[in-house]
Amino acid sequence: MNPKNVWFGGIAIVLLIILVAVGFFVFRTVDPKQESMAEKSEVTAVKQTIQMEDDISKIDIEYPQITNVPKRINDDIQKIIDTRVAEFKKIARENEQARIETNKQLPANEQRPARPDASDYWYSLYVRYSAGVVNAQKVSMVFFIDEYSGGAHGNKSFISYNYDLAQNKEMKLADLFPNESDYLQRISAYAYADIAKQMKTNNPDMEVDLSWIKTGTEPRLDNFSNFTIGENSITLYIPPYQVAAYAYGDFQVTMSLK
Repeated sequence: MNPKNVWFGGIAIVLLIILVAVGFFVFRTVDPKQESMAEKSEVTAVKQTIQMEDDISKIDIEYPQITNVPKRINDDIQKIIDTRVAEFKKIARENEQARIETNKQLPANEQRPARPDASDYWYSLYVRYSAGVVNAQKVSMVFFIDEYSGGAHGNKSFISYNYDLAQNKEMKLADLFPNESDYLQRISAYAYADIAKQMKTNNPDMEVDLSWIKTGTEPRLDNFSNFTIGENSITLYIPPYQVAAYAYGDFQVTMSLK
């Protein structure tokens, strides 16, 4: 074999090895950057917290901040939380003042203490949230609100928020049924049957008032004002008292959009 050919062959092999190594290095250095950029541009919900307390009340809130969306989205979410906190504080102050005035009219042995026991609160507000779809097209979530501001028991309610990023607008229930003029009738029928089934399954020893369910699931927008959007479904959130007594609690109804 010609020594020159051997020498050139050896050079070719070395160059091939170098090219492979450089290609591997470039691949390993560029690709992670691309992944990092993709992660930075991803639309996600990041949990935020608010915790406040005084001598008589406690506020404990978890809510999301959405990354890589127009500022309006997070402003809307912040407004929901700020409004709920302000309303709770106002009601708690009014009820506390009423309690103080009522206390003055009672005999000393029947009066309520000026302050709750340690580690206890007379008034409380807890907020949690659950997300539906959160991506580059839609942001959907619901806030679970549990508060006590006086009375026999606390109050539970929902506030949902649904935003179409592509259309740059808040989404209404009708937007999810663009080709159905009678979509409320379909939702109504489905919700009625599903809630009746849930009640009978979860409370076999309690009498179910079907007329109450019927009224609470009539095909009206205010009966289905809180909902989240899934990939191919919606979930409706029904608060206590809408379809049954408080003892039955609240209800969630998930319905296919297909």
